[in-house]
Amino acid sequence: MVTALGRMGFIARLSGLRFAAGRESEGVVRALVGSVLGSRTALNSQVQVPLSLTHTWDIHTHRRGLSVNQEGGDALAMDRAGGSEAARGKASTSSTSTPRSLPGCQIKGARMEWSDKVTLKLRRRATFKWEKPPKRALLVRKPGDEIVANKAAEVAKWLQQRGIKIFVEPRHRQAGCWSESCTPYFAGDPDCDVDFGVILGGDGTLLHYAKLFSDSYSNRSSGGDSTVHQKRSVPLPPCVSFGMGSLGFMTGFSVDDYERVLSKVTDARGDQTICCTLRTRLDCRIKRLGETAEETEGKETIHQCLNECVIDKGIHPGLGKMALIVDGMPVTVVQGDGLIISTPSGSTGYNLAVGGAIAAPSVPCNLVTPIAPSSLSFRPVILPESSKIEVAIPHTARTDGRAIFDGQCTEELRRGDSIVVETSIFPIPVINERRYDQDWFSSIVEKLQWNSIVEQKPL
Repeated sequence: MVTALGRMGFIARLSGLRFAAGRESEGVVRALVGSVLGSRTALNSQVQVPLSLTHTWDIHTHRRGLSVNQEGGDALAMDRAGGSEAARGKASTSSTSTPRSLPGCQIKGARMEWSDKVTLKLRRRATFKWEKPPKRALLVRKPGDEIVANKAAEVAKWLQQRGIKIFVEPRHRQAGCWSESCTPYFAGDPDCDVDFGVILGGDGTLLHYAKLFSDSYSNRSSGGDSTVHQKRSVPLPPCVSFGMGSLGFMTGFSVDDYERVLSKVTDARGDQTICCTLRTRLDCRIKRLGETAEETEGKETIHQCLNECVIDKGIHPGLGKMALIVDGMPVTVVQGDGLIISTPSGSTGYNLAVGGAIAAPSVPCNLVTPIAPSSLSFRPVILPESSKIEVAIPHTARTDGRAIFDGQCTEELRRGDSIVVETSIFPIPVINERRYDQDWFSSIVEKLQWNSIVEQKPL
C-alpha cells in the first residue's frame, strides 16, 4: 500500500505528513486507490481497509513527518509536481467517477462524473501530531519594533533550550537582533528545511512568512540532457502565530502564553494533537501581450497570495476597465477603480472594506469583489475554489492597470495583458487553539465587533 500510493504521486496537505484515514474517509481512499488500480476486484484483493480501524500510510517522503486526521473528510490530492506521467494520467482520467460509497455523491438512475479536478481539497479543518519530535523552526518577527524584537529573542532562547534549532531571516540576524546561535534562513535552500514556523507580529507578518515559501523551484527533466527549471507549489510546514500587531485576525495566540502554546506544539505526539486550519493561497500568473506559452515556459512570474490579488487602474485618473473571465467564459466587463480576488482568509481585509462578504477560512471558495464600480448592480460574487479566474486589460481601456499581491508587491499591466488566478495546491497550515472555526468566530466578534447589538428585552 505504501509503495503503491508513493508511486502514484498522491500527497497529503502538510509538509512531510502521514495521512490517517478514519472511518469517515475510508470510502474516498477506496475509491481513489481502486480507480488507479483499475478495478474493485484488484482493490479488494490487494488493498484491505478494515472499517473498524484507523490506518496510516506514508504517502509523501520527507525527513520529518506528521500524522494528520481531517475533521470530516479526505486529505488526498494529486501531486501535479511529482509522480509518473502514466500514473497521473490514469488518476486524472478515472478520478471523475463517482465514489459509490459516499452518500450525497449520487444521482438516482444515472452515472455521474465530476467536472472539477481531483486536486481539489474541499476540507480545511484538521488535527495533526508529529511522528518524530520537531527539531527545526523558522522564527519570523515584525520588523522595526523593539518590544517585538526582545520578545522574539526570548522565544528563540526558550526553544533552543528545548533542543530546537532556530532559523531567522538574514536581515534581522545581520542587524544584531538575534544571537549568533541562530541560523540564517534562505528560501529554497534544502539545508534550511524547517519543521514549523513561529510568527510574532500581526497579519502582515504572517503574509510575509507565507511569501518566504513561495519561491521554490524544482528541476524537472524535459527529455534528453536538457533540464527545465519550473516553479511549483510545495507543501508548507505548519505555523503558530502570536499577535503583536495592530489587529490580527490570523494571529490568535497571546505572546504572554508562548511557553504553554509552544510546549503543546512541540509535544504533540501520541494522544496529543494540534488543531489547525489549512488556509488556501492563490497562484497568480501574469500573461503578457504577444507572449506564447512556449516563450514563457519556465520563465513566467507567479505570485502567491494568502489574502488577495487586487487588479486596479493604478495611478491613472478616471475609470478603469477590466474584462472578467471565469473558467474560460467571458463573464463581464468591469468599469470602476478595480477588482479584488480574495481567499477566505483575506475576506476580512480589503475585501470587507469595499463591501465584500465574510467567509470562514475553512470554506473552499474565492471571492470576487468590485472596487467602486460604475454600475450599482455589480455586486460581489463567491466562486468555487476550483474556478480559474482571469482578469484582462482590454485594448479599449483608457488606461493601463496594476496588480497588487497581498499589499506587498506590484506588477504593471499594460493593455492586452492579463492575470490568471487559481487556488494553489498547497495551503498554509495555521495552528489554532480550538477546533473547527471557533478561533475565527471569536476573532471577528472581538476584533470586528461583529453583530454587536443592544439586545431586545423580553415581553
